[in-house]
Amino acid sequence: MDIKTPVSESLRIVLAGNRNAGKSSLLNSIFQKDVAIVSDVAGTTTDPVSRKIELRNLGPCVITDTAGLDDVGELGKKRTEKSLEKLLESDLVLFVSSLNKEITQSEKDFYNFIKEKKLNSLLVYTFAENENNKFFEEKNEFFKDIDFIKTDNKKPAEYYENLLFKIEKAASKAEKEIGVLDGLVKKGDTVILVCPIDDAAPKARLILPQVETLRDCLDKNCKAFVCQVSELKATLDSLKDKPELVITDSQAFAEVSKIVPPDVRLTGFSILFARKKGDYDYFVKSIEYLNGLKSDAHIVIFEACSHHRQDDDIGTVKIPALLRKKISDKLVIENVRQFPEDLSSIDLVITCGGCMFSRKMMLNKLCGIFERQIPIVNYGLFLAWANGLFPRAAI
Repeated sequence: MDIKTPVSESLRIVLAGNRNAGKSSLLNSIFQKDVAIVSDVAGTTTDPVSRKIELRNLGPCVITDTAGLDDVGELGKKRTEKSLEKLLESDLVLFVSSLNKEITQSEKDFYNFIKEKKLNSLLVYTFAENENNKFFEEKNEFFKDIDFIKTDNKKPAEYYENLLFKIEKAASKAEKEIGVLDGLVKKGDTVILVCPIDDAAPKARLILPQVETLRDCLDKNCKAFVCQVSELKATLDSLKDKPELVITDSQAFAEVSKIVPPDVRLTGFSILFARKKGDYDYFVKSIEYLNGLKSDAHIVIFEACSHHRQDDDIGTVKIPALLRKKISDKLVIENVRQFPEDLSSIDLVITCGGCMFSRKMMLNKLCGIFERQIPIVNYGLFLAWANGLFPRAAI
């Protein structure tokens, strides 16, 4: 398996169920080796634990074992909340229930949660060899709207093929992310990727959005040219025909827009990811709020992942400076990696591209903002607006 496949491009499968339902044993069964501690002591798994695997017809997957849904006490409540958070970001939930135990209220509540949130799910009955038929009939009657499979963690080899088949079938229903360039280019098109190598660029590699975009160019049989800003004019001049699309790091919009002819489409990697990872139409609509923000507006800049911030960091330095220059130096600007519970004071959110997360994970992180209809744009769209390139750079 390619363990370097990013989490954002991996299928996310989450195991959930009561304590001692057999979740960790099921995880070991799927991996066909011991990757999780198994014990008869209730609550052995206290925090979500994720492992990477490549499954036959699914490709790279991240499978997460979670704490029991029936955990008790204040600490148990926090563990359950963390488990539910992982579930909302999943592509497939494996609802694990033991056939040698009667149905519990926590299982009923969780089943209703699955239906309410419309989570893609498969019910996995464990301890099939010790099955109490009465418990099975009771559970099967209550959990009637979800597909199920029986297995036994003490005889994993006997159940493995059928279990894997069921998991693959259920996972195939998961929503797939669009390709970076879907609907924007076609076979044979010429695309130029402008990738500045500056102090913010990682050593000896490209950043993930650049890598994914280049790969999508190749997958779509396009002719891809990669250059820095300083080589862009020479690259354009060397082409017999004009490129169909030029894609640049959003921070280089000002320089690149002076070089690319007005009749050539121009956009940014971050804008492409606004479409791939977020609600693009909502982002674009929110641009109009930038023109009417009050001078003391509260703006939250959201970074989805943790990374080392440099002296000229885009989220904490460059974007705040542009906001104060374009709007007002009285703005209240807050940088966060997790939104506060109270969102009532926020006038606008500017979010990163979410390249390290799946679309579902990103939308889940932003759901409170969408629910309260708070205007939100992403880095790329904001930088296009700030450089006078909106709507030209929009896609």
